[in-house]
Amino acid sequence: MVLGNAGQVFFGAEELGGLQGNIPALTQIDSSGSINWHRTYGTSGISTAPLGVTLAPDSRVVLVGSKKFVNTLGSFALAMQIDTSESPHGYCTGKIHSLGCAPRTIFTGMVQASAPSGFAMHVEKVRNQKPGLFLYSVTGAASTPFGGGLLCVNAPVHRTIGVQSGGGPPAVQDCSGVYSIDLNAFASGGLGGSSAPELSIAGTRVCAQAWGRGQGFPAPNDISLSSGLTYVILP
Repeated sequence: MVLGNAGQVFFGAEELGGLQGNIPALTQIDSSGSINWHRTYGTSGISTAPLGVTLAPDSRVVLVGSKKFVNTLGSFALAMQIDTSESPHGYCTGKIHSLGCAPRTIFTGMVQASAPSGFAMHVEKVRNQKPGLFLYSVTGAASTPFGGGLLCVNAPVHRTIGVQSGGGPPAVQDCSGVYSIDLNAFASGGLGGSSAPELSIAGTRVCAQAWGRGQGFPAPNDISLSSGLTYVILP
């Protein structure tokens, strides 16, 4: 298995195929421990040895191992590159806030144009008890200097409804806050506010990051900015 860059884990394995041999498989599990998807590759008649899995550039995952065609002698090397770019992936760099913590961007669930809820973006290790929101774009990613950090979404920039980081009580100042939003619910109108129509259109690529208030830096840099999360709206 290998850890992704947004809290997910990719498991490479071989799936039992009975008398016809085993076939390579890849599973994605999100940060809550839930299975997002499971896929198999190849055809019957192939027997695979235990697989290794590693990340590759451009949201690819590589399975490595060996294979043997049933009823033949000898084995062959196996190297399989799998495109996982439709799944959520992290990118860009978050701003270390004034308490010295680096925000961590993760996700749970699956994004679907037809689902009223069930896909959430979370940004951990932000300052407690601070208001914030999520910035998003349907025109691509960016990495532009902004507010002492990086703006990770391309113009035009849209905003979600406001959220609160929660965490420790107001008398405490720590990194226990978490900004969270269910993006399926926001897109379907279940959270109020006004979402871009593209959030409900399958095939749209979305780029998002959290923005929040943060004390400890002089204006106009008194804000927090997370790393980005990019994903494709599925049917």
